[in-house]
Amino acid sequence: KKKKAIEKDLTTNHDTRWKVLIDVLFWDFLDYFMLDFSKKVDKSRGFEFLDIELHKIVGDSKKGTVIQDKLTKVWLKNGKEHWVLIHIEVQSSYKATFTKRMFTYFYRLYDKYSKPITAIAVYTGDKVPKVYDRFVYDFEGTTMTYKFNTYLVRAVNEEELLKSKNPFAMAVLAAKYLNEARKDKQQ
Repeated sequence: KKKKAIEKDLTTNHDTRWKVLIDVLFWDFLDYFMLDFSKKVDKSRGFEFLDIELHKIVGDSKKGTVIQDKLTKVWLKNGKEHWVLIHIEVQSSYKATFTKRMFTYFYRLYDKYSKPITAIAVYTGDKVPKVYDRFVYDFEGTTMTYKFNTYLVRAVNEEELLKSKNPFAMAVLAAKYLNEARKDKQQ
């Protein structure tokens, strides 16, 4: 029980730290994880966090737990509003239904607000679903695929992270080190 409590505490603190980093360094997040999209954004117009809207839409599916996901409104250089759905998936919190949850968040937001939505999942741990970048529904001739952006911390080279000037490279490096420390009880 004590081991599970420590792992849960590490996960909770890890989730919270990522959320705080995104709150404080949103433009750096976008530049690091979604550079092509970031180049299309009019940063002079700022951004607006829409976490309350996200909580209202998906809160019932989380059964009262705190949602660490982020929803942010930005404006593109062409003047159009765009929403960014960010989910940080920590290793010990990984669930087989994660890709379905990403789809659920998307369709509920899109159904209620009819806004263009770009989604990204950042997998910080070593455990990743076999199919980690999409949700596929296929039943009796009815098929649907929801694909979203992903970033795998485990796949990034440590040297590249150390060379980067973006503060999120250090957050990714810290996640890599945390994964290594989990394997060695002494660390």
